[in-house]
Amino acid sequence: MARRLSPMGFLPGKKSVTILGNWLWTWGVAGLARVLVDKAIARVRELGLAAVQLQVRVELVENRAAFEQMGFQVVRGEAHPGYDRVTSWVMKRVV
Repeated sequence: MARRLSPMGFLPGKKSVTILGNWLWTWGVAGLARVLVDKAIARVRELGLAAVQLQVRVELVENRAAFEQMGFQVVRGEAHPGYDRVTSWVMKRVV
């Protein structure tokens, strides 16, 4: 099954987790991003899923802080291909 954006704007993930992509921050950190996260979380609850997961680049400390204020927690670091250090944080919020 191909992964694509749904009308809600998030990617169907694993059975119990939905994944918000980096697309979110193209809408801006203040205001609209929070509205989109709230809408996505409401939809995740309707679907009976357990959590929402996203990634944020290590360099974008303001974005990480904003997600933390929205209830997300870092669950692990990942490195993009070719890097020997963590380049992004995987964050999760249980709903």
